[in-house]
Amino acid sequence: MEMEGVIENGSSTNWFELFFQFIGEQIPDTEFLRPQLKTERINNNASNIQRLGSDKPSLLICNKATAMMRSCHASDIILSLPKNILDNWQIFVYKNNLSQEDIKYLPLYERDIVIIEQSTLADFFLDCYDANQLISVDTGALHFREGICKSGIGIYNSFTADSRTKYYQYTKSFDISSECPKQPCFLHETIKKPFCDYGKKGMFAAPCFDSGT
Repeated sequence: MEMEGVIENGSSTNWFELFFQFIGEQIPDTEFLRPQLKTERINNNASNIQRLGSDKPSLLICNKATAMMRSCHASDIILSLPKNILDNWQIFVYKNNLSQEDIKYLPLYERDIVIIEQSTLADFFLDCYDANQLISVDTGALHFREGICKSGIGIYNSFTADSRTKYYQYTKSFDISSECPKQPCFLHETIKKPFCDYGKKGMFAAPCFDSGT
């Protein structure tokens, strides 16, 4: 299936629907428009959530995507959380996902925030499995949570939630808005276009996904 770039180059169609359009088949049921995985834990290895966690409920934040224009500061997500979550839950973030702003401000929040050091992909999936809740700007983590029938929250800016997770049953996704006249732009970074039209080289997040701009 040669579909690389179809969604990343301006298509707003849900990508599961695109798959069926490409193979020329009618969609038999919307159940085919969401990920489906084995729901049991596949091994007994300890995740970072288990090793570093406490008795509090765990919230895993995935604030960085493969593209700058779909990434945001972890601190923007944390500061938007309800007080009861901030006071009673343990929040997990990945060190490699933190911006300079995050590194500067996270220690000042006086919240139960655990910074996970370098991890493997296998560790990441175990973390996604074991977390009580997940918030992600990247659909990969949401695909996994949906597939194993666990809850998750998706936040979308340059893409719409419908284009990614329209038929998901266990995770909920939301579109955020900004003053950008091109939002949603449905664009993905490429070698020729390394950042959005309103961004600049070296930015951690696109302006539409950055509370500081």
